Amino acid sequence: MSPEDFLKTDQESLGDRLYAALNAPNSPFDILVPEEHPALYTHIETLYKQSYFIMRAKQGWTTSRDWKISIFKDEDQAAFSLPGGGMLISTGMLKSFRKEYELFYLMSFENALMDSGYLFSSILTFIEDSIDVDNLINEYNQEMALQIGLEIYDLLVFNSLVTQEVDLSTMEWICESSNFRIDGISQFLPRLAESSKWKQSRESSLNRLSTVTSNFLELECDNGTRITSLGNNFYVNEILPLVP
Repeated sequence: MSPEDFLKTDQESLGDRLYAALNAPNSPFDILVPEEHPALYTHIETLYKQSYFIMRAKQGWTTSRDWKISIFKDEDQAAFSLPGGGMLISTGMLKSFRKEYELFYLMSFENALMDSGYLFSSILTFIEDSIDVDNLINEYNQEMALQIGLEIYDLLVFNSLVTQEVDLSTMEWICESSNFRIDGISQFLPRLAESSKWKQSRESSLNRLSTVTSNFLELECDNGTRITSLGNNFYVNEILPLVP
């Protein structure tokens, strides 16, 4: 089966199944419980909703369905999206940011990657029997969903051409949907360790940051008036202390 055989509602159903399995008690991900970290989740979820709100409405996704985000405890700098907009992000990745607009870029990048179709297409490509995906969309099998979800995290790698395309889409969406700077990756990417799961699975070209800078200038996104965060040190002073 090809990606064209699946509706966006199919992708949303698949994403919901995978998200539920990765957040289940038997999942190897050490998910932070929202009730135990209310201030952290409230802020992250609010920022995440802003990052996908316009995309969800304009791109034909179900507007009554929120895109969920979970934080898992891991010092590796990792984040990944699921079909239909679910996302998981590690505490290590959250600790790598210094400004809100950097985190906003990462969220928007993952949304743009998911929306581009590259994510879903890759899932069908590396899972040999795609009928399993079809079955999972229609009938929840937690064991199968967990296996596929872990494979997405461990095995999916996007090449530098995809990354470059998604970088541009990300900056365009940020320009349209927010008052944040659109070049957040130019700040946090140099901070990421070479072993970072996110950095390794979203391959960078040698000139990635210079291309981002060129996009920054060419988009003419009224950058002079764009905010960098809620207060110059808001993320460092208010958010980072909440991350275990």
